[in-house]
Amino acid sequence: MSDPIIIFSSFLTAIAGNLLVGAALLCAVFNWLGRHDRDSTAAAFQRRLYRALPSLSFFWLSQAALHLLSVAILFPAIYSGFETNPLVLGAAATVALGAFAMQQLYLSKEKKSSSTKTDKATLLLLLIGILVSAGTTWFQENYQLFLMDHGFARVASSITQGLLTFPTNFYSQSAFLHYSAASIAMGGLALALGLYESSKKDEDPPLEIKRIKSGAWIFLAATIFQAPAGGFYYNMLPAEMMSRIAGSDQTVSTIFGISLVLMTVAIGCIARAAFSASRFSLNAGSLAAVGTVLCMMASRHQMRTMTLETYLNVDTLPDLTSTETALAIIVLLLALSNGLFYLKQRLFDLGDRSGG
Repeated sequence: MSDPIIIFSSFLTAIAGNLLVGAALLCAVFNWLGRHDRDSTAAAFQRRLYRALPSLSFFWLSQAALHLLSVAILFPAIYSGFETNPLVLGAAATVALGAFAMQQLYLSKEKKSSSTKTDKATLLLLLIGILVSAGTTWFQENYQLFLMDHGFARVASSITQGLLTFPTNFYSQSAFLHYSAASIAMGGLALALGLYESSKKDEDPPLEIKRIKSGAWIFLAATIFQAPAGGFYYNMLPAEMMSRIAGSDQTVSTIFGISLVLMTVAIGCIARAAFSASRFSLNAGSLAAVGTVLCMMASRHQMRTMTLETYLNVDTLPDLTSTETALAIIVLLLALSNGLFYLKQRLFDLGDRSGG
């Protein structure tokens, strides 16, 4: 019963990362579009996204730490040869970067950006989105290095080689583009749903309609772009993995097929919302899109398991969790996730009052 916990914690981390990267990239775009009129709709969207960045950073780091925690608890045998306990790494990263995120939350005031700083702010936001996207992509593609007895030397070597070969490595490029497009899609969806709003203030109906339609169109455009990038990515996978996806492994192919069905449903529902601003279609499409992410995390977990098969016999690892324990850990992760969302809301309110 270890697999469901790993998949679920990966899912929470992926959603948090998508929301953060999507907010940063879309904030840069809307900041540029609204540079001449700070009272425009684009500027309003930019301010909404900008206020969300600090708490999203904290939320993403917290989810990543929870994921490392769950892996360390479930697979202690894999980590036995690793030089540093992953809990220490996760805690250090969360405290350091989380403190920076909270500092930005309280120090940043809701001001209208001057036109002289628009270009610099746009470039900075783009840089944040690109760096987080690149780092997350690398971690996803090299996740198995942290599950092997290689230590930091192998990890550092992998980072260096990845940076040097990225300009000519089409596999890494397609993975980066796919994750960035997915983040923009989820960011547009969150914008349409109003998840980036800092407080429950009344919103003018015309602006709400524009927000729903704009976010839905962003999701559709980014999702369409994902198709060729994702297709190229899967085409470059090892032949054994492709054969399993194609049907030789019933579990892997079923998960992949379900993800395609859910994505088709999501596109259809959100396309209707893009034309009609229907809340029902938007909510239904959002559920299907989130289900797609969950299936993709399950698929990635299967791929990592395939990679580890040549290093160790995963089936012989002791399964330390019963069904009841696995369900309890999943419920705990979900409760912590909701608790962090509540903390995010409270910190937003405190930040707004302190800046008022």
